[in-house]
Amino acid sequence: MPRPRKTGPRLINGTYCVQVYDGNKRKTLSLQTTDHHQACLRYEAGHRALLRRIREEHKASAAAAEGRWTPGVIASLREEYQQQSDLDPREFASLITGKPEQDTETGLMLDRDTERLAESLYGYVSWDELADNAEKRRKFKTGKPYSASWWKNYRVTSKQIPFSPDQATVEAISDWIDAETERGTNPATIQNRCSLLQGLIKTAKQSGFKRELQNNFLLVDYSTTQTNSYYCPKQKDYQWAFNRMQQERENIQVAWQVLMFTGVRVNALAYLSSMEEPGWLTLPDEDGLKGGGRVPMPLDLWHQAKTINPPNRQDLTKILREAGIERFKNHSWRSGFKQLTRDVGLDSVLGEALMCHSLGKLEETYGDGFSDNRLLEGAEKVWRKIEEWSK
Repeated sequence: MPRPRKTGPRLINGTYCVQVYDGNKRKTLSLQTTDHHQACLRYEAGHRALLRRIREEHKASAAAAEGRWTPGVIASLREEYQQQSDLDPREFASLITGKPEQDTETGLMLDRDTERLAESLYGYVSWDELADNAEKRRKFKTGKPYSASWWKNYRVTSKQIPFSPDQATVEAISDWIDAETERGTNPATIQNRCSLLQGLIKTAKQSGFKRELQNNFLLVDYSTTQTNSYYCPKQKDYQWAFNRMQQERENIQVAWQVLMFTGVRVNALAYLSSMEEPGWLTLPDEDGLKGGGRVPMPLDLWHQAKTINPPNRQDLTKILREAGIERFKNHSWRSGFKQLTRDVGLDSVLGEALMCHSLGKLEETYGDGFSDNRLLEGAEKVWRKIEEWSK
């Protein structure tokens, strides 16, 4: 905890101040007077204010380390900034982040987080504020927050975007898209990021949080027909995989077969040891599983899977790279499973249910999904095809 350097006000450059140590750094707050008696009267309140500012700076540093400024921290820092009439937003922001370097031509801070903080202190709404508002609305509607993967995608996007929501003009958006394209960013990735930001502004306007914002993303054509779809494995890829897995440890062999025979996401491997019902993998409604679900699994594979220590997903991906096929990832087995449900003639909705996909609104409204017998009957048709390719 910061401690006073000495009891009572100090005269610094002709003005009385309160000064404390924060670690090995001295922090000072002006008491706005040259009169010693007035300084003594103001000292206690000034001391509390300086300690509060130091605590907020610590919170701000922690928030910056996480890659975002929380609305509460912004509000506190803005209040402190308004009391510093001798500093402009960028100077104050640089004191918080410790990165004062500026572009000599434009005056912009070279550190993007510092520039973003300065914009927030000045009064511009930040993307972080829009993201927090959008999550608040999502919780109200669905009872659930955004997933960790959504926040990861958002943080990557927010670090790439060079302007605040207030500065998102048609020209700024178009220039940014052009710059990202020249950098080699995939068009589908650009479309995904623009769609995310457009959605944040839309929610801010519709919820009344920031009705005055202009959603200029709607005026820019960022659509593309290109996709980031995963490679969908074919018969020869399954045959290659079954031969290749013989060279690996048992847990990798079993994990690969779980992905092939169930079509589950790779995150599901972490729940194999908690399986209780023989022949069934039950997944909780947790982050990374998109609603959870319950799927059948070949019984002999179930007994093997329950006892293994699941391998690192990166180890599985590394092996797949040996095939030399672009976009051949762990998730590709999920694409392959979906294709096989079509090839063996399963009803499309049954195929979706086997992959733990949410059914359409009409399907969810009437009835309660599929019986275990129907799920098992459909899965066995897919299993037989995969078993043919394993020989």
